[in-house]
Amino acid sequence: MLCALALICISKTCEAESRDDIVNRDSNRCTRYFSYYETKYQIPNHLLHAVALKESGIYHHTTKRTHPWPWTINYKGKGYFFESKAAAINAVKKIFSGGDRSVDVGCMQINLLHHKDAFRSLEHAFDPRSNVEYGAKFLSGNFQKSSSWKHAVAAYHSANTPKGVHYSNKVLSIWRKEGKKYEASLKGHDSRITVADSSTDKRVVARRANFNSSSETFNPNPRKKDFFIKVTSESKQAEHNAVAKISSDTVKQFRSN
Repeated sequence: MLCALALICISKTCEAESRDDIVNRDSNRCTRYFSYYETKYQIPNHLLHAVALKESGIYHHTTKRTHPWPWTINYKGKGYFFESKAAAINAVKKIFSGGDRSVDVGCMQINLLHHKDAFRSLEHAFDPRSNVEYGAKFLSGNFQKSSSWKHAVAAYHSANTPKGVHYSNKVLSIWRKEGKKYEASLKGHDSRITVADSSTDKRVVARRANFNSSSETFNPNPRKKDFFIKVTSESKQAEHNAVAKISSDTVKQFRSN
């Protein structure tokens, strides 16, 4: 679920931090746990990270890297990135209120319908450590059944053989390309296992999707096209110009081609 990310800071915090710092800090809520759980569940180095990049990865043009995003959901085949844990939880609650339980959440995109006993609550489901550990256990369990990591990765996505194989090939490609980059990204960052920071920093995160990421106005079945501002390759400056129009208590969605 790779996509282009436009990240715009709208809080004073951004004045002292670069975009790179912010993306690394937030994505580290996922990545800090990969090595630990790969070791615990005997998963090949960086394979869990590669799965996360396929599941919740967002590409940032400044860092020129793909990063896993903890406040991600996928509903009806569309991925949505939210600016905070609370916003993501509120969006899932609105989906649930419509009677649907099939939604993927968090760093590892665990489906809450098919894994209904995985988490105690939505708060627990979006906790990066809990989400990553469950993904690791699920992936490891698939390997125990097949004795093949390629098959284990395929089953992580789908029991449907063609879909699973296609997914597995993509993950293994990411694994080969991103392994060294991941190791380099850990240098200078705290990768120890700690309780994930649940503070909410207000920022704008973009996703190819027809929705408004504000937790108050999230519509899981949007019909109008005015929920987002289109940012094309010819008008990327619109990302920066939009900052002045966004108040600290409002989050709007950008869509990239």
